[in-house]
Amino acid sequence: SPVRQSSNLIVIKAFIDVITRYVNFFLAEQQYLNEALELLLGPSGLQHKDVRLRRHTASVLRRFFMPLRSVLAEAAPDIVENCINIVYLDISSMAAAMRSSLADAEQLLTDWNAAFPFSSRLEVSEALGAITSTHSASRDLLKAILDPGMQMLQTAVAERWYELDVPEFPVITFLVGYMARFLGYMSKGFPRATALG
Repeated sequence: SPVRQSSNLIVIKAFIDVITRYVNFFLAEQQYLNEALELLLGPSGLQHKDVRLRRHTASVLRRFFMPLRSVLAEAAPDIVENCINIVYLDISSMAAAMRSSLADAEQLLTDWNAAFPFSSRLEVSEALGAITSTHSASRDLLKAILDPGMQMLQTAVAERWYELDVPEFPVITFLVGYMARFLGYMSKGFPRATALG
């Protein structure tokens, strides 16, 4: 697509807005779905070099995934693999930075937020929940997504990383809270049950 070759942010953003607003087109014309996914998940969307476009793509991704979740269900593992590094943060590297110096830890947090703002990471988490919810092995896929985060949280508590926090920079507590919010946002992507089972 010529849009993917464009360096004009306005053109790319407008195209992303069109494909996420008129998502029903892809229900009828599924042969164009892969191209739309490549645009959203690749270098023109979530992987774009400009943070403004990454942030915008994250904000509309759920709107694209929700109506298409059944159609995209079997592509869910590939989509998750493409996005998982966006939502996960390595708390152990922050613990190592805190042991080194407060300035190193502050810089790492600044770098993480500049690369992909925390609020946008949570929006991607919700989109991943939507796409995971209808996969034929959604339980296994969800386990593969959540296990690394749960293990990281357990390690953080077991090794008492929170003791590295200082009053003016409680970053480990913030990141543990972020991981908890990540779990909550993932669950928001799942459709509500219509009846108690």
